[in-house]
Formats: sequence, C-alpha cells, structure tokens
Amino acid sequence: MELGEYSHVLEFAPEQQLTTEPLRIDVVIIKKTADVEIKKNIASIFRSVNILEYKSPGDYVSVQEFYKAYAYACLYVSSRKANVSGLILTFVGSRKLRKLIDHSRKSIFKRAKKR
Repeated sequence: MELGEYSHVLEFAPEQQLTTEPLRIDVVIIKKTADVEIKKNIASIFRSVNILEYKSPGDYVSVQEFYKAYAYACLYVSSRKANVSGLILTFVGSRKLRKLIDHSRKSIFKRAKKR
C-alpha cells in the first residue's frame, strides 16, 4: 500500500524459491578443541568452524559463487547458532580469483569512500 504510487517503476514478487536443489556446503570441519595445534598448512587458518568450498580444475569462483557460498555460511551460522567470529569460509581451487579480487577491491573502496 505504501509504495502503490510507485507501482509503475517497481515490481512486487511474493515469496521466491531461490534454489531447485537442496542447499549444500561441500565440507565443514569443526575444530573440537581450541588448544590443539594441527601441523598441516591448511590448518594454520582454521577457526572453530571451517567451511570449505571446492572448485574443480576447470571451474573458478565467480562473484556470484562467492556470494552464494557466503550466504550458505550465514545460513550455517544462523541455523547452528554458531559464533560468526569463529567461522572461516575457504575456497579451494586451482584458478586465480582475479574477477573476485577486483570486485572486492572496488566494494571495499566504495565503502571506505562513503565514510
């Protein structure tokens, strides 16, 4: 009702199904004990909850893929009532993330400029 006068420039879409398949995270590694040192390279970045998203050799992490995995991580935190500061999202793949890095730099620059 509030936006009715703008109906010529707005589209209203009720409840939208976002996926046709179930939402799935590739791997979740939960570190059960904080004081144990794991002597493996990848474990150096571990926090209490570690979400890994794997990309096949021919695939890459697009900006859209990043946001989808980020949304999965947010859903995981919300559904498990996990501490978000104890979570890390890691992408595992063989290709460079050039477009994603460029997007991140532009986004960070825009936010810094607004402040």
